[in-house]
Amino acid sequence: INCCSPCASRDAVWHPRRAETPFGPLNFCLFSNRQSEDARQHIGGAVLRPGAGRRAVSSAEFRMTEIHNAEVAGEKSGLAIRSERPSDKSEQYTNTMNTIKSLIAGGIAGSVAKTVVAPLERVKILFQVHNMPVSIMGSLRMIVEKEGYLALFNGNMAVCVRVFPYSAIQYVSYDYFKHRIYPKDHSDVTAIERMTAGACAGVTAVCCTYPLDLVRVRLACQAAGEQRRYRGMLDCIKKIHAEEGGVKGLYRGATPTVLGVIPYAAINFSTYEFLKVAVLAWEGLCNAEGEPTAATRLGCGAIAGSLGQTVVYPLDTVRRRMQMQPLVQHDPAQSGGASANVRANWPTEGGPGGWRGPLWWRLLVRIVKTEGMRGVFRGITINYIRVVPMVSVSFASYDLLKKAMGVTAAAHEDTLTLLFSAAINT
Repeated sequence: INCCSPCASRDAVWHPRRAETPFGPLNFCLFSNRQSEDARQHIGGAVLRPGAGRRAVSSAEFRMTEIHNAEVAGEKSGLAIRSERPSDKSEQYTNTMNTIKSLIAGGIAGSVAKTVVAPLERVKILFQVHNMPVSIMGSLRMIVEKEGYLALFNGNMAVCVRVFPYSAIQYVSYDYFKHRIYPKDHSDVTAIERMTAGACAGVTAVCCTYPLDLVRVRLACQAAGEQRRYRGMLDCIKKIHAEEGGVKGLYRGATPTVLGVIPYAAINFSTYEFLKVAVLAWEGLCNAEGEPTAATRLGCGAIAGSLGQTVVYPLDTVRRRMQMQPLVQHDPAQSGGASANVRANWPTEGGPGGWRGPLWWRLLVRIVKTEGMRGVFRGITINYIRVVPMVSVSFASYDLLKKAMGVTAAAHEDTLTLLFSAAINT
């Protein structure tokens, strides 16, 4: 059904509209006459004129009134009339592109930062899995002497690959759960609702990218030289899938990881909000508009992430032990040696001394009993040492990339900062 011919008047201002009906699309025009204040709405040949006695209004005002009336009439009659708003669409497109560019910039910056601290990351994993008798610097020297400088970056490629999907999935899922959990008008959002959405997003991202974390640990812990078991990421995934029970083997240790996401998200979000309010009292940490600068936000995110990681660190240690269990149990030579404590402390079925419960819980209790609290927090010092270089490099890279990509102001800056800090802290 098309609009009637009078719409072709040369002095008319056109306002094309479209409605969906059971009989197909309905096209019509709303327009106002430039020479008079009359306006006509043509629908299927019918001409509706405004009633008499109305005050004189401008063409623009009358035009917006007609658009509103058409939309209301369409809703009452069951027609889905879509009003075009070029300015709104342009703003929405800009915000969407800025968000996408910010995610890309954040992924690249996270990869650069992770690469800078990769040697410390590898030493931390070795401390968690093995009972390393030397200091951090001693461990670094030992790796270089036995395997060379490039060995300091074993497993880093899996980390870099994981940062991109982890950040993107977490952001998209956070937006999804936010609309399901928050009030419809997004007003008066409670801390519990914010934490719940963050925890659900974290669990979703972990479940989607966990195999890459497992590959990272296997590559970081494997022995050098002829004893090297995996030749790379794909080879590692293939062998785990073929030898350790298929997909289930790729998710070994995922339970303590998922359990750790919930308190981590609660601490991360609440601490970030507290710090963001606290820094408002410092003028040097805020911009001209009185809001925290990008560097301040990232610093708050890093501190909040470090605090959250400290609380859930025992679960992280249990996860690393579970990820390496098949190698240290059945083939110690493939685990880089020095893994006698892992084999000795692995709980048997049912648990010694009558311990019951899931495997991760029995393993946690066994570590505490045999190694003390120091055993579950082994390597945590490295977490604090890496904060300054990782945040500095990630912010500098992130800011440089955003400027290069022409990102003026990303939507949901706080959310992006939190998710970015979570990605580089995991």
